[in-house]
Amino acid sequence: MKVVQKIPGPMVAHKQRGVSLPLIAIILAVSLLLAIAALIYGPRYIQQTKADNDVTAIQDLKGQVVKYGGRVGVFTAANSSLAVLVGQGLFPRSVVGGTQAAPTVTNEWGGRVTVAVGTVNTAGDSIVFTRTAVPEVGCTLVGTSLDDLAETVVIGATTTKTPGARSNAAAVNTACRAGGNNNTMVVTIAR
Repeated sequence: MKVVQKIPGPMVAHKQRGVSLPLIAIILAVSLLLAIAALIYGPRYIQQTKADNDVTAIQDLKGQVVKYGGRVGVFTAANSSLAVLVGQGLFPRSVVGGTQAAPTVTNEWGGRVTVAVGTVNTAGDSIVFTRTAVPEVGCTLVGTSLDDLAETVVIGATTTKTPGARSNAAAVNTACRAGGNNNTMVVTIAR
C-alpha cells in the first residue's frame, strides 16, 4: 500500500457569519428609542383616536336625532327613553348592551350614556345625552369639537357651550382638568 501525501494548498478565507457587536448595539439603541417614543406618544395617540371616534359618533347621533325628531315632532319621556332610542336605531349596535327592555349604551371610554328630554327654546325640542367616565384628554378634545353638533355642553358643573355660541376652550380645559380621568359631559342635541 502506497501512502499518498497531501500537499497543503492555499489557505481559503471563510466569510464570517453572525452579527457584529457594534451592529447589536445600534439595534438595541434604536429599539430603546422606539420603546421610549411609544411610551410617551402612544397614550396620547390612543386618546386622540378615541376622541376622534367619539366626535364622529356624536355627529352621527346628531343626524339621527334630527331624523327622529322629524318623525315624532316633540320629544317626550314616552318617545325618547333610552330603550325607545335604541330600538329606533339612534345608537350603533357596537355601543349597545343589556337587554331590549333595559339597554345600556357606552361611549368610547366605556362610560355610560343616559338620555333625557331637553329644552333649548321650547320643551321637548332636544335630547340631553349624559356621558360618564370621559378622561381628561378625551374631554378636552371632544369638548372643543362639538360647536356645530350640540346646542349646549356641560362638563362637570361648568357650561362650556351655550346655544348659538362657540365652545369656550379655556372653560373646557379647566372643567376637564377638574374632573381628571372621570369627567361627565352633558351634551344637548336639538332636532
